[in-house]
Amino acid sequence: MGFTLNQFLLFPILRAKHWLASCSSLLLTVFLALPTWAQNNAETTVSEAPSNVEQPSVNLTPEKTAPDTQTQKLTLLSEAYQNKGLVSLNANGKSFPGLWHTDTSGTPLGAVLIFHDAGENANWPSTVAVLHQHLTLFGWATLSIELPDPVTPIPPERPPARPKKQVDAETPIEEPSQDKPNDASPKNDGGNTSTDDEAVETEVKARAKAAMDFLNEKGQFNIVFVGYGLGATRAARFLDGMENLQTGKLDKQLREANAKAVIARSVRALILIDARNTIPFSGNNQMIAEWLNDETLPVLDIYTGTHYLSRTEPQQRKKAIRKKQLQKYSQVHLNPPGQTSEEIEDRLAKRIRGFLNKHAKGVQLDGY
Repeated sequence: MGFTLNQFLLFPILRAKHWLASCSSLLLTVFLALPTWAQNNAETTVSEAPSNVEQPSVNLTPEKTAPDTQTQKLTLLSEAYQNKGLVSLNANGKSFPGLWHTDTSGTPLGAVLIFHDAGENANWPSTVAVLHQHLTLFGWATLSIELPDPVTPIPPERPPARPKKQVDAETPIEEPSQDKPNDASPKNDGGNTSTDDEAVETEVKARAKAAMDFLNEKGQFNIVFVGYGLGATRAARFLDGMENLQTGKLDKQLREANAKAVIARSVRALILIDARNTIPFSGNNQMIAEWLNDETLPVLDIYTGTHYLSRTEPQQRKKAIRKKQLQKYSQVHLNPPGQTSEEIEDRLAKRIRGFLNKHAKGVQLDGY
């Protein structure tokens, strides 16, 4: 009887435990199903949104623009050399900077107009600045002008991909017509670079003319051109287009002062340093030798071998000028093995000074 009573008493307890376990399982199932139900409900809500409502597009990629390197270069040059020989010149109604340093020796001999290389500026440390520092100690005033870089052509656009056509075995393949242009050929010629380059070189000529006017206003008429790299090519081109003979009051005073000092040309001599044979990206393919036509003009052609084109271009120039029989042209190689850049710069400055003293020493006139 006791066993039956105990069994009777334990039965509700066991039944309650079973009910609690079932409730726990049900709650756990509902809890685990909540995220899935919420996600499905959200997708249903989005899909039910009206299709004519445009979703705002957000462009997270910032727009890229090419930096204006020319303006940055001019700004840095103006900030660095304010009150240190910086002058403002004008060409075609636009101002541009130059660096002017007077003779500090007390015995003026003339002025040197310096054309810097592409990618450099009017006081580039290892080139133009060397002449500013050295030549002014020995009677030569120096003026370097800021020049624009040549225009780099825009690469042509890639032609669009043509879709492949499904060719039937029985359909004959159509040959392209000779009268119709090929659609796959690129239509972009890279921009009108010849026109852009012509505008740049016209600007170079205007700036060189403004520099000559500045030197004349300073009483400098015994002038020598010195050019580096592309600047040497530009100097030769500008010089070839100048009027050679001096006229007027200056020519008369020079004859009265000393017959040996009479200037028979606007520029007394030309010095080329690591010159380039052509102007890159230009419409014409004229070589620098075509702009050297004055048989009486002393020309010093120096190359250092630091540029890869120096392996071939100096020999090409020398060969072309030899055909023209320019007796006052000389070419010098200044890059012997084992020398540092400072030693080469010092030798270069001394070589230029010696050439100037031999071929371009001027005389001082009263009133200038």
